Amino acid sequence: MCNTINISGFEVGGLNTFVIADVGSNHKQDLSLAKESIDAAAEAGANAIKFQSINLDELYYKPDKETSSFIKKLEFPEKWHGILSEYCKKRGILFFSSPTYLRAVDLLEDIDVSLYKLASAQIGTFPQIVDKVAQLNKPTIFSTGISSYNEIINAVKIFQKYDNDKYMILHCNSIYPTPAEKVNMQLMTTYKQMFNCLVGYSDHTIGTHIATLAVAMGASIIEKHFTLDRKLKTPDSNDFASDPKEFKKLVHDIREVEEAGRNRESRLDIQDEEKKFRDSILYRIVSKKVITKGSLINENVVDYKRNEEGIDCRDFYNRNKKRVLIIGAGWEQLELIREIKKMGFYIVATHPFINNEGMSLADVFFQKNSRDIHSHLEIAKTYRVDGIITDNCDYSFHTASIVADALDLPFAPIRSAMYSNDKYTQRLVCQQKQICQPEFYLVEDFKGIEKAAKKIGYPLIVKPVDSRGTFGINIVKEDKKLKSAFIEAIVESPSRRVICEKFIEGTLVTVDGFCFYNGHESLTVASRSFEDGEKPVTKEIVYPAQFEESLKIKLLKNHHQVVESLGYQYGHTHGEYLVDKQQNIFLVECANRGGGVYTSSTIVPELTELNLNKIMLHQSLSMDKFSVKKSQNGHMKNSIILTFFDFEVGKVIKSINTEELKALPYVLKFRTIFKEKDMVESIENCATRHSMLVIKGKNVEEAYCNLNDFKSKINIEYYNL
Repeated sequence: MCNTINISGFEVGGLNTFVIADVGSNHKQDLSLAKESIDAAAEAGANAIKFQSINLDELYYKPDKETSSFIKKLEFPEKWHGILSEYCKKRGILFFSSPTYLRAVDLLEDIDVSLYKLASAQIGTFPQIVDKVAQLNKPTIFSTGISSYNEIINAVKIFQKYDNDKYMILHCNSIYPTPAEKVNMQLMTTYKQMFNCLVGYSDHTIGTHIATLAVAMGASIIEKHFTLDRKLKTPDSNDFASDPKEFKKLVHDIREVEEAGRNRESRLDIQDEEKKFRDSILYRIVSKKVITKGSLINENVVDYKRNEEGIDCRDFYNRNKKRVLIIGAGWEQLELIREIKKMGFYIVATHPFINNEGMSLADVFFQKNSRDIHSHLEIAKTYRVDGIITDNCDYSFHTASIVADALDLPFAPIRSAMYSNDKYTQRLVCQQKQICQPEFYLVEDFKGIEKAAKKIGYPLIVKPVDSRGTFGINIVKEDKKLKSAFIEAIVESPSRRVICEKFIEGTLVTVDGFCFYNGHESLTVASRSFEDGEKPVTKEIVYPAQFEESLKIKLLKNHHQVVESLGYQYGHTHGEYLVDKQQNIFLVECANRGGGVYTSSTIVPELTELNLNKIMLHQSLSMDKFSVKKSQNGHMKNSIILTFFDFEVGKVIKSINTEELKALPYVLKFRTIFKEKDMVESIENCATRHSMLVIKGKNVEEAYCNLNDFKSKINIEYYNL
């Protein structure tokens, strides 16, 4: 998907809506009238003006007299394309036209138009013209009017065949004029969800209010029929067309809706103009009687009044609660957040997405990027937090370590966060400690990766130095894939550095541990399997790993050695290792935070029967005194399988029996990223897996038996479109 599409300098999908004046046939084959229309549209504030390339002889084979007479009046003289295009350039408005026959595309290419529009008649019935436009790799608008869902899909597939993702879809009703009850504006947002592209609305209603509604609902493009005078006797100059005065009002209203909907402050707070009024009506505590020094202040001796000075009532209400800042309070940390809530602490939460599940449990929350260190420091200071916590995100962990250090709060040191984030520095430290690792090189440009590839040989791994999860990681087996893998990795690396390392044939293993009051302990070991392909997309993780006991002990010990080499002394540790056929263990990476997808907050506590969420909270508040009994065999008391279910890509989901499945006694967690009426998208990395399932059993055999039972009960229905 293109988040924005540049059309002659205008970023469609950016801050402003792209507004199109659709002249259609309202030129009446009068060049002067066409130029007047361009003048009026430009003065009204339109970004573009659209005509329609119509030619009777190109469109019809032996038309009857009535059709010939009607279409002749709509024809757009071919020589006008160049004339009006040049005139539009002088007026500062974009010219384009909808081609209705193949040669019209050539005419438009002759003048190098920067935008195409394919009408619904062409989308649904003329794939040859769709194919011809798709090959041009130019921004193209699809109008949906009389096109069926399958016809829209086919048009999208044609564009995808040529790697052209610059298509935008306009919701449109081919009813002239369209009554409000026939608009169905929700279909526009459905197109956005289904096709993951920019959307807009082609308006055939009377007036301008429906078009402004579309902008409020997320339209990036608005198209409205435009006429100099509704009294013109043309098919496109009826009541549904706007004259210059009404079109100017439409543009004005759209710009005001944009201003009102624009998010100028990522922090959810009142505006400066409102703060003075808010401060004047704050409730504060005042004494009911004289309070002597050393007396207990409670509800019996105070009252609550509006006053300019004094203790804020909210601070008094929460006076006995310790305050915990949770950075990145998302669904993966939900069990940790629930534990903090259950223990009665005051929760200050942040997350990049405001509707994330963790926010609902917070006393106060903010929409913040987890890497925004300055904002998190200000939040921590403002709310005078007693502790900071985050358990499975490298970026959140790094921010937490810096904020905690600045405020002298308990947390992992910045050095540990740096090692967790910077895999290259981590590798260098472990290399000095004689930890076994694949051959690796730091590369910063394409020449560097070519040089590294020659030394290592294929297959090899290309990955970012400091990305999250599996973003930007590729297995490369030949020269021709090296450059694209390098580019993907460097895009996903905030430091713009890449590691190129030898590919080790073997089994990927996850080892999780925890730094307790009496020292670090390796707790669990799991084996992972992957989907086939160039990207390491996890298929299944099994606890405990299906190895002989001696190898599991060796892995637990190796993880402990790596943790000690890196100096981790706080909270979770999460290591990934490769085991080859000779049972050699190679470090992939080791972080001083928990594993994602429920690993640290649900899976490891369930396996070990240790309340690690509570212990971690106590660590963040300097309250921890919990010691664990040491064991070379780990602490796994049962079995768990973390697996993933994938749906049919391109299908639209009708229903999933999610709640029924969650209620099964052996299901710890089941989550899907799609809901009813969502179109299933392809998997790009581990973060885009369609669903995640955590299932338990007394042993591995029982866990697999439960998994098979789950598979027999899952019921997904798709719309038959």
